[in-house]
Amino acid sequence: MKEKVKEFLKNDLVKIVFIIFVLQFILNIFITPNRYDDEFFIKRITEYSMGDFLDLRWNEWTSRMLIEFVLCSVLKISKYAWIIGQTIAMTILGYSILKIFVKEDANKKEMLGLGLALIFIYPLDRMSSAGWGATTVNYIWPFAGAMFSLLALKKIWYKEKIKWYMYPLYMVGLIFGCNQEQVCALMCLVHVFFTILLIARDKFKVSKFWMLQNLIVIISLIIIVVCPGNSVRKISEIGSAYPDFESLTLFDKLALGVTSTCSELIANANPVFIIFTFVMAVIVCNLYKDNLIRAVSLIPVMSALAFGLFKDILTRVFPYFDMYRNIFTQNRPMVTAANYTELINFVPVIMSFVILGAIVLSLLLIFKKLRNSLATFIFIVGFGTRCAMAFSPTIFASTNRTFIFMEFAMLICTLLMMQDYMKKDDKNHRKVQNKLIAVTKIAAVLQYLNILFFIMITQLV
Repeated sequence: MKEKVKEFLKNDLVKIVFIIFVLQFILNIFITPNRYDDEFFIKRITEYSMGDFLDLRWNEWTSRMLIEFVLCSVLKISKYAWIIGQTIAMTILGYSILKIFVKEDANKKEMLGLGLALIFIYPLDRMSSAGWGATTVNYIWPFAGAMFSLLALKKIWYKEKIKWYMYPLYMVGLIFGCNQEQVCALMCLVHVFFTILLIARDKFKVSKFWMLQNLIVIISLIIIVVCPGNSVRKISEIGSAYPDFESLTLFDKLALGVTSTCSELIANANPVFIIFTFVMAVIVCNLYKDNLIRAVSLIPVMSALAFGLFKDILTRVFPYFDMYRNIFTQNRPMVTAANYTELINFVPVIMSFVILGAIVLSLLLIFKKLRNSLATFIFIVGFGTRCAMAFSPTIFASTNRTFIFMEFAMLICTLLMMQDYMKKDDKNHRKVQNKLIAVTKIAAVLQYLNILFFIMITQLV
């Protein structure tokens, strides 16, 4: 028994998971979830019974019954219940990502260290936008549950045995995760895609447990669609958040989803996007000598630096630069039936597709073959989860917290790109690999300190 414990503690993944837990706990211990939506929920659970409150919410606001039950229960117990829950949720999320995507090879230890750094690059401070408790329980906790459920997919894909006690845990993770609309959409795409692949590979002899997981996703989607509260909330939010929403056509919404997503990533110097596109550009530039290919790979990161990180400097040097930047960053559909003859209105859509095209092409160039490019699928699915917000009037009112799934998709893509690039073991490539890992770790440390300072300052105000 002692030998098994010692072996367990020597496991590199266990060490990384422990570090995630400790660092997350240090962040969370300074937080008291009692502002904004947290204050609303705290008041309501003292005025209503849990059953009456959830019934009211179902009929007048949301289908997130499981999420709000957990949220109300946690806030009712103590802030420490949320602190422990949030720490565990981030630890599960980190563990799931590393367990699914880090391969068992000679570079595993390095990739686990890189994965740890990437997890802490996520700008966690945006989870305070509607109250720390409400935002994390509505976004991070469901995402952690959904990612944990995908550990079953990895075992099914590689035909590994699933221990009996893990079945209910995977199911609970998926059920809770799919109670959130964006996560449900994400899991729908993942489950459809891999069900098709499993059917094609195994000639319809697909795991019964996987089909049960598919059923959970379908039922969750139906619950979201039929919930009367979602319809009531949509009408209310159109009036308060986006009065012109009803006038948008399908094309307008698609354009809005793409342009608003790209403009947010570019114009606000999104740290995840900068790291993702920087690593991607460096790898492409070191794998290919063609100047055109190199130029294409540089488009996304240069756009983020020019329109975002260094915008103030460029505006001082080129006074009219800000005017061109504003054309791209206006958060509204730019092409309509009334203005389609004005070419300037096509600029945001064109720029967005140029940037997206450069990213997809760069990913394909890194992984060589489409069938080997899981990263391309992950990026597209992640991007889709944010674009789906264009079908909600809260696309802007929800601010940047709705980017969480896309941002983690980009972090996973970064991990996959580096893992593939680590196969290049010659001296020149090794130098580049070491520098990329070092830059990523430095960025993670700076981001962690930035979030820690943010938490301590905002909690004192």
